[in-house]
Amino acid sequence: VGVYYLSSVKRISKHTYSISAEDAIGVLDADADYPGGIYNNYPARNIIAKIVGGQFDIVYDLEDTAIIDQRLTGALLGATKREALQQVLFAVGACAAADSGDAIRIFSPSSVSESIDSDYVYIGASVDTSAVVTAVKVTAHAYTENANGNVAIDGVRYDDTETVYTIENPNVAANTKPNVIEITDATLVSAANGQAVAQRVYNHCAKRDTARAKIVWRGEKLGDAVTLPNPWGGMNTGNIVRMDLTLSNTVAADVEVL
Repeated sequence: VGVYYLSSVKRISKHTYSISAEDAIGVLDADADYPGGIYNNYPARNIIAKIVGGQFDIVYDLEDTAIIDQRLTGALLGATKREALQQVLFAVGACAAADSGDAIRIFSPSSVSESIDSDYVYIGASVDTSAVVTAVKVTAHAYTENANGNVAIDGVRYDDTETVYTIENPNVAANTKPNVIEITDATLVSAANGQAVAQRVYNHCAKRDTARAKIVWRGEKLGDAVTLPNPWGGMNTGNIVRMDLTLSNTVAADVEVL
């Protein structure tokens, strides 16, 4: 199923132990903070390599390799390695999971769907529909060195100039309750990619249905596109965004498909 690293072991009885473990990304979250820095037109792939620092192998599973070859301008303000990795992935539109052995898999959600037969789906599937998003606002950042600046990065102070990029839902009715998604702390979003990031966030938020089901696991991975049967005879197609595995004589997975 995966490679996990022990974080604690508690002996409950003579032959019983309670074990807590985490995957490679969990290890990055527990590691010492990444100091951060300023990046100017710097390849995303190189920033990721600096963050992971050879601690784990990196596997790229991308439908379009240009995603990870994007050049980023902005800053990392000092955080855990996991938080720093998340900033890079958000800026380029990629995802990460530790489901490829002991490597970190950088991937884009699949666009080719595979059907999961009803024989492999337990009773009790459901579908939740979220509220309509009326607009998305993403703040881009530009950092200029200034001894009196409002942001400190690795001991140096900078002015942070902000620009907001907005995508509005063109199909909102006049009586729709405002529901604006705002992202202000993506520090590798700049003028160069701000509009594209805002559009990508809007496209994500436009996916309003979350299908939940328990399935017999047959090797599905996070990001896979699947088609699930629902209890009323229909189908829901989307990408797996969450998967909780239960180990027994049959490996089952509680999945969320957006």
